[in-house]
Amino acid sequence: MRVEVVSASREMFGSDRSAVRLAELLEQIGHEARLAVPAARAELGLGRLAADRGLRVEPAPVVIASSRGLEGIARSLASRARSDAELTIYNSSAVVARRGDRRPRVLILREWLNPAWRPHRALSALHARRVDAVVAVSNGVAERWRACVGGSAVPVQVCPNWLEQGWLEDYARVDREGVLFVGRLNAWKGHWALVEAFEQAFASPRPQPSLTFLGAEAASSPFHREATRLAARCRRAGWRLLPFSSTPGEAMRRAALVVVPSQRPEPFGNVIVEALASGARVLAFPGGGVDDLAPLFGGALEVVERDPRALSAALARWSDEGSAAQASAERERVLATLRARFTAEAAAPCWREVLERVSRAG
Repeated sequence: MRVEVVSASREMFGSDRSAVRLAELLEQIGHEARLAVPAARAELGLGRLAADRGLRVEPAPVVIASSRGLEGIARSLASRARSDAELTIYNSSAVVARRGDRRPRVLILREWLNPAWRPHRALSALHARRVDAVVAVSNGVAERWRACVGGSAVPVQVCPNWLEQGWLEDYARVDREGVLFVGRLNAWKGHWALVEAFEQAFASPRPQPSLTFLGAEAASSPFHREATRLAARCRRAGWRLLPFSSTPGEAMRRAALVVVPSQRPEPFGNVIVEALASGARVLAFPGGGVDDLAPLFGGALEVVERDPRALSAALARWSDEGSAAQASAERERVLATLRARFTAEAAAPCWREVLERVSRAG
């Protein structure tokens, strides 16, 4: 079957890179897969990554549910492009339409929708009329979708994200130390909650570990102003602010503890499974994918109340217990769980079932 995965962006952000992983998986389970990206030079960003992996990628008129939506609608209306795909997968609810596609359509829900917010209910209602199945990346995300659409008959299945194989290698032992934050410095990632909690936890006389933020961006980024504020705070405190990276593995493999203090639930929590795979311990606030992951990883992942004081107490306990990363036996259990549940092989049965169901329905 010819399947097209439609991405909301040409950039290599986490959700967009997942489109490449999905296309690779579809190829592995016997489909002819390609990516469609918003109409522009396909060799840039995500297109280049896909081409490097032998995947077909092409520009397409894509309507995005954002400030760029009107531009996307105009391009779409002006285009006569038709897709010859037999099945279309929208890689995000931000993709409202791909000009020239046809049913069956599958929506991958990666966003934390707010049923109390009218635009999210309207977006969900639009998708519910146009798609034939929804794949949610966590149980929490699925519940929010159901709350937005009420009694919609569109079937929903939870298929978590998965790791690329490189994350599951048995890395050489390195000296690990310190606390790491990874993420774009937007309004809800919680970097200031970590600043407050860290200062409380490591006031004298407790020794202070290093603190590193992986998130600085160039002046062209909408998050540059926030990065500038954080950079000034880091200089005063002797902390480090490093450039944001879509491949944070090296920094994670040198950290003992990765903190994910998101101010709203993480839809899935890619950074959490990547940190666990790297051998670090993780502290995170609850909700979304975090609630799915916490029962699987015991002491390696600790979930604390969404409050700087609770995070401070958890940081202090970690310090008092030796400021350690995963112990050897714990590391083996973590890797075994990741390999069993968060690989392409583990995801394949779920995706086979989804595609077979919508193909029969179509």
